[in-house]
Amino acid sequence: MKKVLILIANLVFIFVLTGCKNHEIQNITVHSEITSVSDSGFDISYLVKHKNIAMKTMTATDSMQNKNKQIMGTKGLDKTLGTKTVDYQVNYIYVGNKIVTDTGKIKWGYICPPSWHGRCKGQITYKDNNVMRTAKAGDLIIIAKKTNTDILFLIIQKDSKQEKQFYSALNNQQASIPRNHDLKYVDNVAFIEKVPDKAWVQVYFTPGLDCENNIVQRINDSSKIDIAVYGITNRNIVNSIISAQKRGATVRIITDRLQASGKHSLVGELKNAGLDVRTNSGTKHKIEHNKIAIFDNKEIVTGSYNWTKNASSSNSENCIFINDAKTKNAYLKQFNYLWDFYSGQ
Repeated sequence: MKKVLILIANLVFIFVLTGCKNHEIQNITVHSEITSVSDSGFDISYLVKHKNIAMKTMTATDSMQNKNKQIMGTKGLDKTLGTKTVDYQVNYIYVGNKIVTDTGKIKWGYICPPSWHGRCKGQITYKDNNVMRTAKAGDLIIIAKKTNTDILFLIIQKDSKQEKQFYSALNNQQASIPRNHDLKYVDNVAFIEKVPDKAWVQVYFTPGLDCENNIVQRINDSSKIDIAVYGITNRNIVNSIISAQKRGATVRIITDRLQASGKHSLVGELKNAGLDVRTNSGTKHKIEHNKIAIFDNKEIVTGSYNWTKNASSSNSENCIFINDAKTKNAYLKQFNYLWDFYSGQ
């Protein structure tokens, strides 16, 4: 997978350096002998290099069956593509039982008519191309923004080994356990088995401030915040939580008992500010290893990202924002169970 993606990127780069015009770049094709993907596992290192990533499950109306050639269900995609109408240069890639590539343009339209009273809508319009002719309902769409004018449009075939490898690459980080813990029981950690088809999922990677800044933004904009995070040492996030509590937001916090008593932990500061904090102390849960937050009972963030300084500055982590009712309800149900289970701690 990595070899295919890098080859395509290098081809485009070479043509740009040699003065190739935009319409010539669109005619670039990959040699027909590239017909397989590495069996060594799905390598998301290429995606990490992109500024912003969003993904959703394709529906029939997203596919070429839609005569208008539009991607439907663009809720939340403005966080990746912005709030202005833009024509993006696109590298299309399809991976599955075969590899298909193409180049072209898509139009991202974003409108906020006065009659909608502050509501806005985004819309992707694409042109006929080899990749979209191959794609089917149920496939995974990944849009990765490279620059303000260029994006990667990656489609992974439903139920393919590449789809399994992609989810494994995300979930393996989520499930990683510190080696100094001898665990016989780990609290229920929610794994992402399938992204929704009605809303886009945003993915950010570290090192870097994308996870931290987006979490702070959600906290600042929310009136109800439920948090279950293993470690809390990030000063900016803690300041935003305390500010939310001061302005009247309802905040519930669950964290790990050992991490809460650590040298660099800021959990004591949260308690001193009057926030309600519960831990796994005295329960059968050896550690409280979740990394989730629920904002206004609408949007969740999960992933491997702990709310720590190192997670932003030096670790390789991911955070995933999901605005989907079914997924949110599953996380909220689990949070409420843990909140009651840890009562009195």
